[in-house]
Amino acid sequence: MSNLSAQLSAFKNKIKSGPSVVVPRKATLAKPPSPISSPSSTSTSTSTTIKTGIDKKRASNDAMTEVFKRQKQNMGEMTGSHLSTQLHLAVEYIKEHDQPISIDKLQNYLAFDISHTLLPLLKEIDRVKYDEGKRTLEYVSLHNIRTADDLLEFLRRQTTFKGTSVKELKDGWAGCVSAIDELEAENKILVLRNKKENAPRLVWANNGGELGYIDDEFKELWNEVKLPDPDVLYSKLLDQGLKPTGADPNLIKKQPQQKDKKQKKARRTEFTNFYYNQFDSDRSQLGNLYRNESMLTFETSQLQGARDIVEKLTSLPFQKVAHRISTLDAQPASPNGDILVMVTGELLIDDESNAQRYSQVFHLIPDGGSYYVFNDIFRLNYS
Repeated sequence: MSNLSAQLSAFKNKIKSGPSVVVPRKATLAKPPSPISSPSSTSTSTSTTIKTGIDKKRASNDAMTEVFKRQKQNMGEMTGSHLSTQLHLAVEYIKEHDQPISIDKLQNYLAFDISHTLLPLLKEIDRVKYDEGKRTLEYVSLHNIRTADDLLEFLRRQTTFKGTSVKELKDGWAGCVSAIDELEAENKILVLRNKKENAPRLVWANNGGELGYIDDEFKELWNEVKLPDPDVLYSKLLDQGLKPTGADPNLIKKQPQQKDKKQKKARRTEFTNFYYNQFDSDRSQLGNLYRNESMLTFETSQLQGARDIVEKLTSLPFQKVAHRISTLDAQPASPNGDILVMVTGELLIDDESNAQRYSQVFHLIPDGGSYYVFNDIFRLNYS
């Protein structure tokens, strides 16, 4: 029995001294403060006061943090990329309406107050018009077009025929496409459409008649044109510089160039030979080569009109004259067939043996099957 008690006592001691045993804590009551302050009690009181101040400051900071958090919750959704997205949605929503919309309507669409978020930004956009009195927003189109009549008037004012882009018209005008379809159905405008989607791309005012209509007078003129016989049609097309089906490309390119070159050379030589032969024989007959708008610069004299030019040429102080051409150059002066001719040569006047050198420039204008002189510049070369 004693042996069993000894083992039990040893087991209890082992449990008490083991590391896993939690020693029970005893509660101690705080002593009441002494009416006479001691240094240690003063220090404790100061410490308590500082701790209380810190706690109050921490509580105050926590309140401020809550305020900032609430403001952040109100504005946090409108910062950064999300603000840009909401601004884009607002502008697109305003674009969809062809009339001013109220601030309340826009706020209902976006589901938040825009007074201090989006509204200041919308006021900065040039194309968005803000009416402070009515509290409305309106997207102004590029050309300020709102109706089909506005579009028709705008197109008729255009001074060029390059067309108006539908993409520009649609920017700020929701009813653009329907207005274009309406005007096109009435043959008031011409529309160029995409092949894939058949969407309008460019528009013009229709200054002519109904599309597909051919005037009766044009039909009569067309019917009066006689086509060559089928046997000679091929060669006739080649003579006109046109390309028949199955024609040799080398033949098409070479033939008109050779023909034009010979023709220009013959014309310039023919004109100068006729002009100087007439000048040398009877220069009073040169009036047929000039017109009322023709101009002559003869040395320092300048004249205009066929009558004044011939009068000047016939009043020159010599009876006999002979022209000898040294060089002759010519160039096309315009796509209309004008020719610029420059001549240098020598003059033998009356019975003088020493020839005088001269240069002369002609600007020839086509007139039916011949030419007339539009500009004539003459100079003696003394060097």
